[in-house]
Order: sequence, then structure tokens, then C-alpha cells
Amino acid sequence: MRPFRPAAAALLALALLAAPGIAADEGPIFVPSLKKAVAMAKERGHPVLVWCVMDDDPSNKADQQTFLHKDVQRAMAGYLVVLGNHQDSHGKKDGTIDGKPAKVCALAPAITCADHKRAIDEVYASYADICVNRQASLCMPVHFVLDPDGKVVGTINNGTLASGFDSVPVPNMVKGLKELLQKAGGPGLTDAGYDEFQRILAAARTLVENDRMSEAAKALQPISGFRKNIALVATAKELLVRVDRVASAAFAKAKAALPTDLLGGLAGLAKVAEDFPGTESAAAALKTVEDFKGSPEGKKAMKEMARDAEGRAEMEKALAAAGADDTKALKALDALAAKYKGLPSGEAAAAKARAIREDPARMGAVKAAEDERSAKSALTLARGMVDGGKKDEAKAKLEEILAKWPGTAAAKEAAKLLEGLR
Repeated sequence: MRPFRPAAAALLALALLAAPGIAADEGPIFVPSLKKAVAMAKERGHPVLVWCVMDDDPSNKADQQTFLHKDVQRAMAGYLVVLGNHQDSHGKKDGTIDGKPAKVCALAPAITCADHKRAIDEVYASYADICVNRQASLCMPVHFVLDPDGKVVGTINNGTLASGFDSVPVPNMVKGLKELLQKAGGPGLTDAGYDEFQRILAAARTLVENDRMSEAAKALQPISGFRKNIALVATAKELLVRVDRVASAAFAKAKAALPTDLLGGLAGLAKVAEDFPGTESAAAALKTVEDFKGSPEGKKAMKEMARDAEGRAEMEKALAAAGADDTKALKALDALAAKYKGLPSGEAAAAKARAIREDPARMGAVKAAEDERSAKSALTLARGMVDGGKKDEAKAKLEEILAKWPGTAAAKEAAKLLEGLR
């Protein structure tokens, strides 16, 4: 291939840089060395994109255009990017590194040309199997993605190591970057995310020290659910091991209850999973429930659990409708106790009804309300008799109201009506 002269290469680089750019927070995070990128990845969980290119070759020149394209730069978001290039004819420009003025690389303004020259040596030494041919030459342009452990997740290349690589078109590169980001488990932690995880760990550690294990497990959920092999996740797992000492006892108790109390045991297992998320006991509880669901007795129990949940929902609705009216509450609770007999919801309804009946004050109010309703019904009958001209029968009914339900509002009305009939 015909090499480009340095002057021509510099002019082309300037033309590329004139293309529309993107906001810094939408683009790549450039790291000056492969070693530092892997260290950062271990801490934050970012995948690492390695992009090696040179200046004095047409296919590499085209690949630089791909590199600088705004869609590709956006697709690099979520990666730590290591640029490797043993040349610097693409030029430098004024910029800042770590807040200090510096001559930065025109292709990757967050690093220097000296950085990407050293990066080429790192790539050659560490990943020869995917980018160094039999002639011991580093084939470029070459692009591959590493996980936080430095293992290759995948490559985005055009060609083969034996025949050589060509530039990758923009659409192909964007597609490849998105696919490998997903394959690598997504982006790592932002600065804000890292700070938040540290805050969560500190709070969870305090909860554990104070034996508030369920609260600690729930607090750690954002970290325990973060599928990246980083130090903060490892620390969270250590705390969850301590939480699991409590969770395991609850799990053992719930599991042991299954043979004699299916619904109680299943409810206990569900509570372990709810109270201690992220622990081994929570996972074991969920697996036990799933395994049990597949058995004949499990299928029957699941139907009963669904019916029990229905009973609890009915009871909640009935009690809300009854409000402070214990008469209505008792009627509803008695009906639910009979309908869901043998289920926890039925037993709960019966227990609530017993609590009302065993409370003298509440039962006094229930009796007073029943007396008022009975007296009012009798008064309605008496008035009908009066309207029908049955004066003697009306007197008898009104006297009955006064005798049976004295002190009620209906009795007071009956007394007035009776006085008028005399």
C-alpha cells in the first residue's frame, strides 16, 4: 500500500476534525493506557474498547474517519477507550489533561500522542493472538472489546488476521459497539453511581452491625443486582454473607414446615425471599418454591394459596366497607370464615370476629345498634297499623317496643305515638 506523506496526513486529520462533534458526556471516555483502563474497569465495571490504527495507510485513514464519526463516538459511550497508534502525523492541539494545559492528541483530545504510542506496545504484548500476524506485525485497523478482567469479549473487524484488516463502515461499527456493550453486561458505574454505591455500602454496614439484617439486604439490592465483577459488589456480597446467617435460619424453619403446613411453609419461604434479597437463602427459598410448584401436592397448594389470597383481599375490602360498624363487620367476617374455612384467611376472619365478640364495649355497641334497628322496624309496622285504622293492634305493637327496646330513639317515638292514640 502506498504510504501517505506526513503533510498530507496532517491535512486529512484537520479535515476530519472539522466534522460536527458531539457533547463530551455523550462520547467516549479515553484512557491513556491499557493497564490503567483495565484497572478502572475492575473498579467501575466498564468494558474496554481497544482501537488501534495508523496514519500512513488508506484503509487506516478511512478507519480514522469511522473513529471520528459522531454516531460512532456516541456508540462508544459506556466504554473506556484505549487508542493505539505508533504515529503522530495526525497532529496535536491545545487542550487540558487532569485540569492542566497540555498538547493533546488531535484524534483523542483526552490523551497525548505519547500515550497512544505506548498503548500500541501494550496491545502488541498482551493481545498478539487476535491482532499480530505470522510475520509478527500488528495488523491494523483492529478493534476489540475487553471485560473488566481483561478478557476479550468480541471483535469488530473487517477481514481476517491472515489476510489483513480493512476499515469498518460506520453502520457496522455502531452495530458492533452496541452489541458488544450489551454482551459485556452494559456500561459500568458513572462517578455519581460509584459514589451512591459507596453510600449504600456504608449504610448497609451500619445496619448489619446493628443486627437489622432484613433492612441491610434490601438496602444492598442496587449493588447485589449489579452484574459486574467489581470490588464494591464483592464487598456487598461479604455483607450479605453475614445477613445470610439470619436468613438461613428463617429458610430452614419455613422449609421444615412444608410437610405439615403447606401454606404456612410456602408463605414462610416467600417471606424469606422478600425479607433477605440477594442472599443465598433467598435464592434457595425461591428455588424450593419453584420446585414445589411442579409437584402434585405443590400444584394443589398453589391453588389454595391463590384462593387464600382471594380471601384476604375480600376481608380487607369488607372491613373497609364496614368501617366502625361492628355489626356489618361481624356479618362479613362470619361469612368469610365459613367460605374460606381451613385456609389462613378463613382462620384470620374467625379470629377477628372472636376479638369483637370478646370485647364487652364493642359488643355493647353492637347490641345497641341491633336494638335500634329492631325497634325501628317494629315502629314502622305500628305506623302502618295506625294508618290502616288498626288502633288496638298499633297500641299493642307500640307497647311491645317500649318493653323490649327501652331507651332507643324508636322507643321515644313509639311513646309519643302511643300517647296520641289514648
